[in-house]
Formats: sequence, structure tokens, C-alpha cells
Amino acid sequence: MHIDPIRELAEAIRASGIFRRNKIAIEEKARAVLLYMAGLSSWEIAEEMGVSHSSVLDWARAVASIPGSVPPRERRLVAVDETELKVNGKIVYVWAAMDLDTRELLAIEATWSRSAMHAFLFLRRVLERCTNRPLFVVDRGPWYGWAFRSLGLSYYHETFGIRSRIERFFRTLKRRTKVFANNVNARRLHVHALNTILSIFQLYYNWLRYHKGIGGISATGHRRHGEVTLSDQYLPY
Repeated sequence: MHIDPIRELAEAIRASGIFRRNKIAIEEKARAVLLYMAGLSSWEIAEEMGVSHSSVLDWARAVASIPGSVPPRERRLVAVDETELKVNGKIVYVWAAMDLDTRELLAIEATWSRSAMHAFLFLRRVLERCTNRPLFVVDRGPWYGWAFRSLGLSYYHETFGIRSRIERFFRTLKRRTKVFANNVNARRLHVHALNTILSIFQLYYNWLRYHKGIGGISATGHRRHGEVTLSDQYLPY
């Protein structure tokens, strides 16, 4: 099953009702948002489409409000990791959590710093995607121990092995955000602006990107045997 990202995103936009007016075709808005996520600047996209760059940014913010996360379910093993992302010479930290069985991206978030409290708050977000308290696998970052103990969660350390899946995810993320990060004015950067693009990326990764390792379907499609689409999240589970 191969996925047409523009068609899938356009269907989700229609289902969500995030745009009240559609003078510009929804498929064109979907294409613009995917190009923005891939690293083109809002100015480049606007020039190509003949619209204002503020319109492109408005579309991106609206699409970022579509839940890119997945419904809560029982999970066996979850990897949590963080990486540095350089934005015009400034370092931000991107946290991510992945279900290692389904490859679903459970949460992703950028912060200016990295601490035990940041880990604690991020893990609470991850638990919102779980109906149980799964086992976690992390590296030896010193910020994790207190956070896991405070939440009463079980975890173990692993450098390679199955945790390498989330390392591969970060390589994908950095490729996708490299141009975007280089186009951001660091003096005007706010973490919430970066989190907008990360929200779009989570939607793309879970629902639109097909993964070679799981038969050429999306992570969420893999969990539900390829029968799910992005717009299905607006239907009862």
C-alpha cells in the first residue's frame, strides 16, 4: 500500500474543518504545508503559488493543530531519547518517544535546555498515549533517572540494539528540518515556532510517510493492518 501524502493530508484537512474558506484548493494548501515541512521557506512557497507568505504560515499553523499523535493504547516497550538541533547557530533540544513495536511516534517536543524536569514533563506527555505503564528504554542521560523514579516507571539503559530505531528517526528528522532550521532567524525564534514544524512532522511521520521496514505503509497503518488513513482519526476508535 503506497501513500499519496498530498491526498491523505487534504482528506484530513477536510475532515478536521480547520479552514472555513477554501478560495485556494485544499490540495494546494496541503502541498504547501508539506513543502514547508520539507524545508522550503514560506516566501519561496508563496512566490511559487502566487499567495502571501503569511498565508502559507497560517496554513502550516492550522495543519499543526490536526492531531499527529496516535490514540492511547497498551504498549510494551517505548524508547525515549533527545538530540541537539542547531538553528542558525543556536542549540535546541528535541525530545522524542517511539513505540518500538509499532514505530509510532508518541510525542515530540523542542526545549531550549535539557534537565530532569524537562524529562519529567515530557514523560507525562508520553503516558497520555498509553493505557498502561510500559517499559522504557533510554540512554544514560543523567536527566532520566529522577524523572522515571518520580513517575514510578520501569526503564533500562541501552546504547544500541532495538533503541537504534529512534536514532534512525532522529536522522530522518534532521534531514527534513535542516533547510527549515537554516532559514529561521535565530533572533526571532521561539520554541513554539519550532514545535509547530515538529507537530507537522509528527503528523507526517505517523500518518503519511511510508516505512520500508514495515511493508511500505505508515506506522499507524502498520498497527491497524494498513486499513487506517489520517482522516480516520476523526472517527470513533
